[in-house]
Amino acid sequence: MTAKILEYREGFPVEKSVYYEEYSKEEIKKKNQQELEEQLEIEKRRYHAIQEQIDTRRSSIEFYQGRPEDSGKNLDASEIARLEKERDLRAENIVKICSRLGIDRIDLRPEAINEDIFKKAV
Repeated sequence: MTAKILEYREGFPVEKSVYYEEYSKEEIKKKNQQELEEQLEIEKRRYHAIQEQIDTRRSSIEFYQGRPEDSGKNLDASEIARLEKERDLRAENIVKICSRLGIDRIDLRPEAINEDIFKKAV
């Protein structure tokens, strides 16, 4: 569809033709749902990457007897806390996206197959 828009150049009105596509409500809804599903997959990948970082940090941390300054382990503990906050933020984003998609529950384990859980709420 073409629309005429008045645009001002050097103080004078100039007509400009703009072409835009019209989408039906179903097409818009389908496109939005597709974008939300893509965003959900991205957030899940981020969540798993952060969880993997947390697991590697936890496996490398050892309890240190003595002054914390003598060991870099206290830095690992604060990094783990920061990563946990980031992971929780990703989980909140996943919950928001799922609620917008109408999904009741989703399994966030990396090995989980969500075809059976990834159903719309009735």
